Amino acid sequence: MISLQKALESQPDFVEADLVLTKDREFIVLHDKTLDATTDVAKVYPTRKRNDGSFYAVDFSLKELSLLKFSQRTHKKRYQSVLKNKTVDKRLTQGVLTFDDFVSTVVKFNKENGSAVGISPELKYPELYVEEGFRDYVLLFAEKLNLLKLNHSKLQILAQCFHNQTVKKLSYMLRKDIQLMQLFGENSWRLSSTNYDQLRQPPEIQKLSKYAHSIGVWLGFLFDDKGVETGWFRSLGKNLDQFKVYVYTIRNDRLPGWVAGEKELLAKLSRIGVDGVFTDSCQETKSSLDDLK
Repeated sequence: MISLQKALESQPDFVEADLVLTKDREFIVLHDKTLDATTDVAKVYPTRKRNDGSFYAVDFSLKELSLLKFSQRTHKKRYQSVLKNKTVDKRLTQGVLTFDDFVSTVVKFNKENGSAVGISPELKYPELYVEEGFRDYVLLFAEKLNLLKLNHSKLQILAQCFHNQTVKKLSYMLRKDIQLMQLFGENSWRLSSTNYDQLRQPPEIQKLSKYAHSIGVWLGFLFDDKGVETGWFRSLGKNLDQFKVYVYTIRNDRLPGWVAGEKELLAKLSRIGVDGVFTDSCQETKSSLDDLK
């Protein structure tokens, strides 16, 4: 909630929420499928870990999760921030954030400030949840978004997912006034069974335009580790005419070594035709973009 409120102050185009499901079928905002790195679950529920040693969000009800403290990502074996140059502030720990509370916070902010910040929910791990017995996982997500759009017609919604088959399903399930993004990762990351090497080829990109409005790509697809263009983006040519292209994730604590700062990186992305970026530092990124205009 602290991160969301801070981001809203900058009035970005969208705020993103990674979504997973609880045992009692509630959507919560959580990047990982496990609770280890961002909560005190090992202290509160020491016997609830699986055989792999991790605590899975889907094994807990929303009521059980409400007893945990959520904070920024920390190393599993020591209370130290994963983020460079940042310390863990125990005063910032908060309770679980439901997707409903996320949405109501954005809607309230827009109403009070006359703004039009949209929401961009990412459906995480659809294949995992099907294996866990939640065969209607994608349908639950679609119904949630359709109802949101029905009740808040002015709220911009950009749904996203890494799993290509799920994106295809959502294209049939979602209202036409809800946008849809296909996310691309490296196959080695094992984000889903989708073959991203194949999906990134021009013929597949052309097919993608039939059911997705935008694509979200990793910075490493556009530039190599020396800052030289890979050529992939330009090779797609007119296949990109139907898409908005967004790059993830701009992090000021982990900028590529081949740029002097965020402004230089954003300028390079703008020159090759990228439409926007995901950022962990809304205010800084917005200021850099304003300086580039």
